[in-house]
Amino acid sequence: MRYLFIDTAHGAGAAWIDSESEENLGVAETADTRSQVEDLAGLVAKVVPESETPDFVVVSRGPAPFTGLRVGLVSARTFGFAWGVPVFGLDELELLAAAGNNKLLSAEREQEWVIPCVDARRHEVYAALFRRGSNGEPLRQGPDWVGASAELPRMLTQWDATFPNWSDSRVVAVGNAANQLEGVSPLEVALVDQAKAAGGLVVTLSGGDLASLRGKTQTELVVLGLGTEPEYLRRPDIQEKK
Repeated sequence: MRYLFIDTAHGAGAAWIDSESEENLGVAETADTRSQVEDLAGLVAKVVPESETPDFVVVSRGPAPFTGLRVGLVSARTFGFAWGVPVFGLDELELLAAAGNNKLLSAEREQEWVIPCVDARRHEVYAALFRRGSNGEPLRQGPDWVGASAELPRMLTQWDATFPNWSDSRVVAVGNAANQLEGVSPLEVALVDQAKAAGGLVVTLSGGDLASLRGKTQTELVVLGLGTEPEYLRRPDIQEKK
């Protein structure tokens, strides 16, 4: 399974993953949120091996700020069209939770709750809550949310009444705003971790049958959790006058 992963939820990043060859792996990224349009095509060119075509393209659909998210989604659709391969979208917070959970499992750490937390600007964060299930997979406990980080503890207990204080050793936070959650143990998740988790999520959401996804409409992909419609959670800062 070979695929291109694109994420412009914060900065811009691209990764080429080949599940059959760890050596055939490429990762390129920039933290600059002001030049995502100019940077992304060059990043993709760096990671995609010459004369190779992926089986599919997978892209973060947010939640994230409007401009950056649009860059990633439009680019992913363009690359998919050019290669003639399907394009799948994944929820950014779900992706971070899966990547964090994978790192915890590989390190045999027993943390039970994962809080993906991403900078939403305006002194707010995008966040959600996931709890490890009996099969080891992270299970969503509440919806994607945007708001002030000071309000997040109240939301966490609404989503899961058994959630402890977030300074509890069984809780970790992942994402570029994890350090805004004072007292929570942060877990670093790199772009390559997200890229590897993305492939696993696509396989899981397809029911283990990737071939069945070819030719599905956007509506059908949305039902499966693989649609590419953007998740903003709020209206963009710049809006057209009525």
